[in-house]
Amino acid sequence: MDTPSSSPPGNSPTRQAKSRKTRGPTQMRGLARRFKTGKRIPLNVDPILGRVSGPNKVSFSSYLGTLARDKISILVPSWDKVPASTKNMIWQDILEYFDIANTPIIRNKILSSVAVKFRQHKSYLTREWIYGKYKGKCPCEKYNIDLQEWEKFKESRSDPSWEPIRKKAQTIQKLNDAPHVLSRGGYDRLVDNIMASELKRQKEGATQAGAGEDVAINPLHPPPRHKLWKMARTKQSGRMTSELASQIGEKIDLLEKQAAQGSFVPQGRHDILNAALGGQSTLVVFEELGLVLLLGSTLDPVHMIPPLSD
Repeated sequence: MDTPSSSPPGNSPTRQAKSRKTRGPTQMRGLARRFKTGKRIPLNVDPILGRVSGPNKVSFSSYLGTLARDKISILVPSWDKVPASTKNMIWQDILEYFDIANTPIIRNKILSSVAVKFRQHKSYLTREWIYGKYKGKCPCEKYNIDLQEWEKFKESRSDPSWEPIRKKAQTIQKLNDAPHVLSRGGYDRLVDNIMASELKRQKEGATQAGAGEDVAINPLHPPPRHKLWKMARTKQSGRMTSELASQIGEKIDLLEKQAAQGSFVPQGRHDILNAALGGQSTLVVFEELGLVLLLGSTLDPVHMIPPLSD
């Protein structure tokens, strides 16, 4: 998708703009048409957490991924090395196209999401195009990467100094043994679907009982975090996504019974989910790191598990 013309010219490891073509697959044509109307696209953003919700959330996430790929060279070693001017440019691009509050908290949270997507993009290139199923092939056309940049990137990943970093990443990845089956909408979409289904069920029940179609339904509450965690890891077949997920699911069931009996009393952050994870909440699944987002983690808000309501 075309990004604004505010990109700085000149040669730098951040981006040689003239060497970049518009990416075909990620143009998001529907979104691009809305851009052309001159009206900014509305977003629902939590002013404290910086979490995005609402119908435009997935499109916004895709746009952040496009900015991360198109505005920052893959030769930049880390987000900390991205120049402040580039980060400011990315933020201004976001403000130009999306109706979002320009506050320090929201800016930092949204840019943290861009940082995650930047790391994910480089990890994907390394995993699939250097060592994986596309080894020996060139992603330059698909991702509009300058050929010289790609060659230098491959060299950096072949350097002996990179091997310890790669091994560490592989070790962390092995801990991701409880994958979810959520769509790109993440937990927010799961909650929306559950709430819509429950509202429909209650209205149909009230109608069958003789109430009118405009019957008022009491406010609904979303499922607790531990139920969402299980739902996110339950396949259509009813089976969990992994043996570890199944074991944690069994712990959740047991703790639910204990909570009903009064032998387990959730307190603060020590709720059923955290107890079932057994202290693994910072290790088992990357998304579970979202549990400490309030303490400063920088995970993609799209897939963050709903936080505790202290």
